[in-house]
Amino acid sequence: MPSSHAIPAAGVQVLDGWTAKEVACLRTGQDETTTEVPIGKAKTVKTIAVQCCRTDLPQGASEKDKCRRYIGASDNCVGGKPPDAYTYSGAVARCLELSTEALPLALCDVACGGLGCGYNSFPVYSSKLCAVSPSTPPSSLPLSEPPAP
Repeated sequence: MPSSHAIPAAGVQVLDGWTAKEVACLRTGQDETTTEVPIGKAKTVKTIAVQCCRTDLPQGASEKDKCRRYIGASDNCVGGKPPDAYTYSGAVARCLELSTEALPLALCDVACGGLGCGYNSFPVYSSKLCAVSPSTPPSSLPLSEPPAP
């Protein structure tokens, strides 16, 4: 089933919900059904949490201002508490579903550490593109013997 919100061609980062370090890179064509990744020193597999960020704030706005791990009451967590299983496409759709004219939302480009729902100990979806492009395999390894001169 094709997803309505495809993973970007460059891939998208999954961040540590506290440190903001990249813990995984979701790739188009292989991670459309991914809902959990290993995190932390023990590489414990955990559900990727959904959190949304305001899109109407100026660049450089603080994480506290733009991040939304919950809407209204602190127990009304965007992605469930503990986090419900969402794919990347589902996470994008969840933020759009919660978005209003007064509070336009999309996936975050930051980790939103310390901002609720217990997501600090979970990986979180982000809108950040992966650091290394998955486009082509390294060319240093020939796939076949080079032609003889």
